[in-house]
Amino acid sequence: MVLSAGRLNKNSLGIAVLLCAGLLLAGCSSNSGSGTYSGSVYTVKRGDTLYRISRATGTSVKELARLNGISPPYTIEVGQRIKVRGSAKSSSSARKTSNKTATKTAAVRPSSSVPKSSWPPVGQRCWVWPANGKVILPYSTAEGGNKGIDIAGARGTPVYAAGAG
Repeated sequence: MVLSAGRLNKNSLGIAVLLCAGLLLAGCSSNSGSGTYSGSVYTVKRGDTLYRISRATGTSVKELARLNGISPPYTIEVGQRIKVRGSAKSSSSARKTSNKTATKTAAVRPSSSVPKSSWPPVGQRCWVWPANGKVILPYSTAEGGNKGIDIAGARGTPVYAAGAG
């Protein structure tokens, strides 16, 4: 009898822990993906990302970027006003212009020349500097020292991997 009561207590404790963990996880989740924002212009707040705004407005990141002329890496600033939907006026004017006769345009022929690559051919090994910029902290062999190099650069500057993986 005592043994089964002990099991009951251990099982109850396990169930209680699982229930608390489930409630904790449910409390941490957000429902921002439902597209609850109803305005046509969104003002960026601290911590916002284009992805977060897309979830709140129900508009894709690509559509938000297209509407606002934002290109990768999709940097936005606090206070920036983001159009979240195309205005009804522009869509109705697009319908009006679609009734006009289409004009013929000449097809553009693709260039036959291949652009010259600055990278070595596939299979050739070559060391490539990871980024453009000044080395501001060199490699250190000291205990607890810098085990890499730090290179100054502008935000959005590409960083190239030294090798695969």
